[in-house]
Amino acid sequence: MIWEQKSDKVIMLTNTREMGKLKCEQYWPEEGCERFGGITLTLQEETVRADFTIRHIFMIKDGVKHEFHHFHYTSWPDHDVPNASDLLDFLYMVNKHKPNSNIPQIVHCSAGVGRTGTYIAIDCGLKQGKETGSFDVIEFIKTIRNQRRGMIQTAGQLQFVYEALTEGFKYGDTSLDKTVLESQLDANNSSTIIGQMPLHEQCEYLRQITVNTDTHGIDKDQDSSAYIYPSRTNKIGYIMADMNGYNTESIWQLIQNHNCSVTVAFLNSSNEVAICPERDTEEKYGSVELENKSDTRVSNNLNLITVSASQYENTERKIVKVLLMNVDEHRSWLVLANQIKELVEQIDIHHNNDNNPIAVFSNELCVGQLFCVIRNIIQRIKLDNEVEIFENVRKMHQQISCVINSQDEYLSLHRFAAEYVKSSSLYANL
Repeated sequence: MIWEQKSDKVIMLTNTREMGKLKCEQYWPEEGCERFGGITLTLQEETVRADFTIRHIFMIKDGVKHEFHHFHYTSWPDHDVPNASDLLDFLYMVNKHKPNSNIPQIVHCSAGVGRTGTYIAIDCGLKQGKETGSFDVIEFIKTIRNQRRGMIQTAGQLQFVYEALTEGFKYGDTSLDKTVLESQLDANNSSTIIGQMPLHEQCEYLRQITVNTDTHGIDKDQDSSAYIYPSRTNKIGYIMADMNGYNTESIWQLIQNHNCSVTVAFLNSSNEVAICPERDTEEKYGSVELENKSDTRVSNNLNLITVSASQYENTERKIVKVLLMNVDEHRSWLVLANQIKELVEQIDIHHNNDNNPIAVFSNELCVGQLFCVIRNIIQRIKLDNEVEIFENVRKMHQQISCVINSQDEYLSLHRFAAEYVKSSSLYANL
């Protein structure tokens, strides 16, 4: 079908196996080349993110080549719905690829009716709404059901169509290509529009969000008071905890339980908990044995410590990189953001290609929150050449106390992103 239609975009909304059942054959090579009947497929490139994977694939049949991109959304449960902002982020990204192409897209899930019908309704609804100012969901569903029986299977999927369309019309695509960031973004002007809303309206909306434990996104760790927050590349990107209420043993139990190979701790004058022993010493804290194998001063405020840790006697010892950063309680947001940038650069060195979450501890939860937000902003700039701030902050506000409390703080995040893109461009040109 891909070959016959010469499709350049294939959108897959199911995993090959779900709940132990085969949902879809894997019709692409895991790596390299693979032959399917008379067609040879070559996987040229694969990009993995927290909620989706993009594959660039070449096809050859009878000496003729055709290429397409395979957009695989991996976070949509069968007979249920995903997080609306995550799916919209995926949909916007799909539509940015060859936006003027008139070649038919292929959309499929397992049966090709529930998730497929839902995605098509949202995609067509956003496009028609933008063009005409209105969209009749029920009439559209009648139309696609006349073409394929049973499109949109459940009441939950129908409700999700309305929710996703409402969100899409209200906020729009809040990501910016980093190459046009400086020309479109005036980070000192709160009336600058990104997506559908000016920055000052975005900020006011974010400040009014109340914590909702029923939303998708941030979850509480079952065995502790820590929060689980996604990164750009991992659904469980960070294990974030307020250091108050933890002792050294419980801190390291959390690190070990989540197999974290990198830990970040923000310290201030009120810090009373020892994260690890002094350099070249070994200590036992309850069931946890720790050895400080090296301690390097990276800068005035940042130390990198290598710790050998085991939770119980005779268990395998694990090497964990611990980054300790001293933060001033009276610092400005932009100063703190730039300190965190230095921390992120160290993490990229020691957490490269590591799918395990980063443990984040702080005496002020807002500092840990800001770290997660800034690292996600930097990740997206580096990996996808895009800047996105609004949805990043919104996810945080939906389940934890607000990290953004003023318009100046919100604008500071945009100033930071603009400065980061500018400095990265200057460095790239050297």
